[in-house]
Amino acid sequence: MNSINSEVIINYDINTIKDIIILNSNNNVLIEDINKKLKIFTELYNLGFEKIDNIYNDKYTILDNSYKEKINGLTNYYENKILGLKNEYKQEYDIITQNNIKLIELQYSGQLELERYKLTEREREIEELKSTQINTLSNIVNLLDNKNTNIEKGLIGEAIVYNYLYDKIKINHEWSIENVSKDGNNSSDIAIKYKNINCVIEVKNIKTNMTESNIKKFNEVYIHNDIKKYNCGIFISLKSDYGASTCLHDFSIKSINNKYVIYLAHAEVNLEKIIIAMDVLNYLLSLNDNYNDINIIMELLSTQIHNYNCIVSDINKASSALKSSLTNIKKYKENIYKYLNRKQDSNVCIDNMYEVVDNKFKCIICSKSYVNKIKIIEHIESKH
Repeated sequence: MNSINSEVIINYDINTIKDIIILNSNNNVLIEDINKKLKIFTELYNLGFEKIDNIYNDKYTILDNSYKEKINGLTNYYENKILGLKNEYKQEYDIITQNNIKLIELQYSGQLELERYKLTEREREIEELKSTQINTLSNIVNLLDNKNTNIEKGLIGEAIVYNYLYDKIKINHEWSIENVSKDGNNSSDIAIKYKNINCVIEVKNIKTNMTESNIKKFNEVYIHNDIKKYNCGIFISLKSDYGASTCLHDFSIKSINNKYVIYLAHAEVNLEKIIIAMDVLNYLLSLNDNYNDINIIMELLSTQIHNYNCIVSDINKASSALKSSLTNIKKYKENIYKYLNRKQDSNVCIDNMYEVVDNKFKCIICSKSYVNKIKIIEHIESKH
């Protein structure tokens, strides 16, 4: 039984194998056919993809160019828009700027006119000053020709004070100065308005001390001018002091018929005293009429002014000594370099121009003698 089953099984297996072989053979044909078709489909796919890719590339290129054109168009459009807006706003800005300038001009036109008026007034004052100075110089020239030295000195003194005051207080708008000496015998020399004062100024330019006769006309006539209505006065002695008979000294302050008068001495060396005197008068005039301590104030002022004058005097003396010292320093310095730069043969030449007589060095040319050899050398170099 077992042998029969084994045979059957073997037979079955052989038939199956045959079928498989046949099937495999058919499959190989089928696979080969499929492979051929796959190859054809692959080639067709690649070809189709390539065509599709080319189509998309062409479309992309077309679209890219199209969008570039649109972008360029939009860029140009908005650039033109921006440029137009800039021009439009520039025009508006220019209009606003011009309007602002006109507004500023309108706002300051009044002030400009005022400044122009002030400038015109200053130019007029300068021309008047020039005319006054020219007349003064003309008078001086005429007086020099006539050798009238007293009047000449007076005019020079007036010119000194006038020009000093003009330069010192011309920055103040509420002032005026006038040479009134030409107005007649009752007009003194200079009239000035400054702050609270309407002041008459008399100038003396002589070296002798002031006497009662020098001051009398100023005290009794000039200060009481009915036309000018002076409220104070300054008497100025440029070169001298006041005599004992006057009972006055530098910066004396007096009240004559309720008008304060200040007397200045040696004012030429310190013209600033005139400005101080004007400020003192301005202060005194600003005090209340019922002010009880006026005499104390005047005494205190006199003390301080005396101290001020002493210091100024010391400074002037020191200045004079300093100028002399500086002159000598310059002279000695020049001599040092003169001797340093002297050539040797010049010594031989100078030695031949003097001789020693009785222990003195005598110049052969002019016979002038010196005890010191250096002195004879300096003499020869400077004179011969």
